[in-house]
Amino acid sequence: VGHLHAALGVAGARCPPRRPRPLLAQLRRCHSPPRAGQRCGDHLGRLAGLDDDALHWVGVAVRESVINAIKHGNRDDERKHVYVEFTPLSNSGPAGIAIRVRDEGPGFDPTTIPDPLAPENVLKSSGRGIFIIRTFMDEMVLRRAPEGGMEVVMVKRVAAGDHADSQSPQP
Repeated sequence: VGHLHAALGVAGARCPPRRPRPLLAQLRRCHSPPRAGQRCGDHLGRLAGLDDDALHWVGVAVRESVINAIKHGNRDDERKHVYVEFTPLSNSGPAGIAIRVRDEGPGFDPTTIPDPLAPENVLKSSGRGIFIIRTFMDEMVLRRAPEGGMEVVMVKRVAAGDHADSQSPQP
C-alpha cells in the first residue's frame, strides 16, 4: 500500500514523487475486468477526495468503458487486453481523477454512435454506456489511441464544497 500511496503522491508515503504518477492496470478478459477497474477507481477516487456520489459515477463510468472495450473494441477476444490508467489530478485546478481506458481493437468513428434518446433507440437493451459516461463525468473524450485501438479519457473532479475534506495533498 505504501508504494501505491507514494505513486499517488499521498503525504507521509514512502518516496513521494514531485507530482502524482499514473497507475496503469492491464486487464484480461477472464479476470472480471469491470469489477477490478471499478475497485481501482473507487480506491483512487477516494484518495483524490471524491465524495460517495462522485465515486459511484466513476465506478459506473469505469465499468461501462471497460465492458465496451471488451465487447465492442476487443470483440471478446481473450488474447487482447484492456488498459486502464488512473491519474490523480491535484496541480492543475480542482483535485480529482483522470481515467483512460484503451482497447486493442480496430477502432471506429465515434460520430456514428446512435443517440440512445432517439425514439427508435429508447427501448433497446444496450447502447447507453457512452451516454451515461458523458452525462455523469466532468469531461469525456472518445478517440483513436496513439498505440492503436480506441480510448476513452474521463475526468471527475472534487466538487467545490468537498475540496477541504480531500485526502489528496495540496499543491
